[in-house]
Amino acid sequence: MKAISAAQHKVFEASTRKFDELVEQLTSEEVCQMDHGQLETLVQKEGREVLRLLLQEHLDYRGPGRVDVPVIGADRVV
Repeated sequence: MKAISAAQHKVFEASTRKFDELVEQLTSEEVCQMDHGQLETLVQKEGREVLRLLLQEHLDYRGPGRVDVPVIGADRVV
């Protein structure tokens, strides 16, 4: 895997920040006292948010994309 540039890293700034927050949270005293089920729930919830942010930032990075065919509305206006 290649290292990413500073500019590319900026694209994923929100997801990186959220991941770092999760890592920090996982080392907190409060989380260290959780049972396995509570910990798993936390990681699933927060991890899903990290993945959602990654996907959105990637889509934003790609831009609006190309439209191959005109979009026709319900009123038949192109």
